[in-house]
Amino acid sequence: MFRITRASNSRRSISGAVAAAAALGVVGLTSPTATALATVATSSRDLPGDLNGDGINDIWTTDSSGRLLTYAGLGDGRFAAATSGGRTFTDTSVTTRGDWGQDGHNDLVALEPGPQGAEKQLWIYPNDGTGVVAPTGIDGGAQQLSVLCPVVSDPTDDNPDGCAVADDHWYDADQVVAPGDLNGDDAPDLLVKEGSSLWVYYGDRASKRLDQHGAPVLVSASGWNGVTVVAPGDLNGDGLPDLLLRDDATGGLSRVYGAAGAVAGVLDPTSWSASDARVAVGTGPTAAAYPVLASSGDITGDGIPDLWGRADDAVTGWPGRVSGGDWTGAGRAFSISSSKHHVHGR
Repeated sequence: MFRITRASNSRRSISGAVAAAAALGVVGLTSPTATALATVATSSRDLPGDLNGDGINDIWTTDSSGRLLTYAGLGDGRFAAATSGGRTFTDTSVTTRGDWGQDGHNDLVALEPGPQGAEKQLWIYPNDGTGVVAPTGIDGGAQQLSVLCPVVSDPTDDNPDGCAVADDHWYDADQVVAPGDLNGDDAPDLLVKEGSSLWVYYGDRASKRLDQHGAPVLVSASGWNGVTVVAPGDLNGDGLPDLLLRDDATGGLSRVYGAAGAVAGVLDPTSWSASDARVAVGTGPTAAAYPVLASSGDITGDGIPDLWGRADDAVTGWPGRVSGGDWTGAGRAFSISSSKHHVHGR
């Protein structure tokens, strides 16, 4: 989709974008003095972190009441006033990066309690292309993610693997993170942190099954408890996805670079568990101060992945810092929102 959006307080001109849209035959463009929205079907997918199709990274998060809020980025560390994301999520962790449908939009992944608080479930909520998930229909148009066999069983003659290729590790997961495409097949994948273990699940758009392309990969079975996993994208410019880890108790930040495996240019997830993979890069907010810590990639316009966090109804950003090609930590905090969801300067 091709979209042009401009908040009334944005300093960015959209005249060039309007002209480009006109050249593409776009219709239905509203006045540029408020918010302009133009749509034309294309074969491309929205960039990772972009929720409304304008090519700028945005934020989805919930407030203290569970309401999903959309913060549209302006590309320079400022954000338009929060708008409703279309649904309320109670006791649910949300994340986004990747199009789980066929419409090119980055969708919402929700780790939420099952019926009557039973084992947790994973759901995909489709983005309508403006940062709003569908509020109507059965489950709001949501689709549940699954595996062929959610519980490993004893081998039998008919099933000698005992469903070992499946296993649902999110039923008691602490965190689910959407890192984008990890195996180079252009489909979104997921990280599941279950206690001290971290798992990789490879996604499939058609089936919504997370073992369609092989068993989940165990990054490692130790060292992941007491940390928040953040997927900022590529931190060192080698084309491979990297991680940031927050020590929940101390706020200490570590970077974890990924390395390629047998296939050149394709991540080996177990490389994140190498003995020398974690490098301390300073201190950030503790989990007590900011229960939610995440990244939408670059939100300040300097090409460096940044961090953001939520504390109650306040959302704060921290600009990433680079030295010698390495991500070296987070800079001075800047306000993205307040409880009244005003736009703030840096």
